[in-house]
Amino acid sequence: MHKLLEEDRDRHKIIEEKQVAVVEKQLENKEIEIKPAEKGRKLFPKSALFEKWDDLKQDFDTYIKTIEDQNPGLLMTRVKHNEQLGLTTARISGWKAATADVIKGDRKLIVSPVFDRVNYYDLEVVTYIPASHAFDWALWCMYESFRPEWYKQNDPSMPGKSPSIMGILVADRTYLGEIGVLDAGMKIYGGENVELGIRVWTCGGSIEIVPCSKIAHIERSHKPYMPDLSITMKRNALRVAEVWMDEYKHNINLAWNLPFKYTYFRGTGELYMGGIKSHTYNANRCLTDDGGKDNEPGLNDCKESVKKRIGIYWDFTQGKEIKNKQTGRCLEIIKGKLVLQQCTGQRWEI
Repeated sequence: MHKLLEEDRDRHKIIEEKQVAVVEKQLENKEIEIKPAEKGRKLFPKSALFEKWDDLKQDFDTYIKTIEDQNPGLLMTRVKHNEQLGLTTARISGWKAATADVIKGDRKLIVSPVFDRVNYYDLEVVTYIPASHAFDWALWCMYESFRPEWYKQNDPSMPGKSPSIMGILVADRTYLGEIGVLDAGMKIYGGENVELGIRVWTCGGSIEIVPCSKIAHIERSHKPYMPDLSITMKRNALRVAEVWMDEYKHNINLAWNLPFKYTYFRGTGELYMGGIKSHTYNANRCLTDDGGKDNEPGLNDCKESVKKRIGIYWDFTQGKEIKNKQTGRCLEIIKGKLVLQQCTGQRWEI
């Protein structure tokens, strides 16, 4: 984003990016070892896992020079990493390299454009309506409506407040430095945008989505940063929970199927885990027994479990066993682990 110009009827803010730091992650074409379970040893060239494009070399330098020639006074600095350090570290490197002022107006305001999706398989552009960038209890990004007052303005060009951002942002580099930029402890991918949103709002700033600024983004079928991103996504989410979420931390733990703190037994027989929710996107999660050979209980969406005929209903009275009505198995603790098995008389209080 070389220039973002927003004319706000009331505030006439001008947001201009004068210096852009471009981060290039260079990867050597080495072989790395992958050991899938029960499939023996396999070797894949790194380029099979991490995409590498020729136009990010000499052609990219030419493109940067062209942009600078078209915009006198604009200086673009490329920052190179010789190894994969992840999205958060790349952005921190870019912040360190930038020197010019970016925001004129409210220096504590972080802005982000509206993202349209470009299908990777046919390059068709799917347009998105302006919306705030929110997140669920797993700290994964999602779209939400703006606050009601935004719609009352009846002006779709006006910026709207947002809890977080989904990617590209424009910020005053000094203010970003004052609040600690980003958490350098976040690994590879996932959660860094939510962490920044919480950091900005907690530290006296705000975030707005600018409808008149649009970017088309190609969403790949698989993000190439590592074979299984859920590992770092979970780690990063739990890190954010530990740092920022205080008494709400258990909700993030619950979303990632970690040990639970709050349990509710309903008169109809469900065992709700975590805070009771009524949000459209965050259904309640129930302890389940699918009747399979695996003796570990599940923690699943209650409504979806009913559709799949998974046992979510339990027989329970205080001081007695917890027995699944569908499978007849009991919840019991063996060597400190919660399991499903034939009842042995363990007694519970909730």
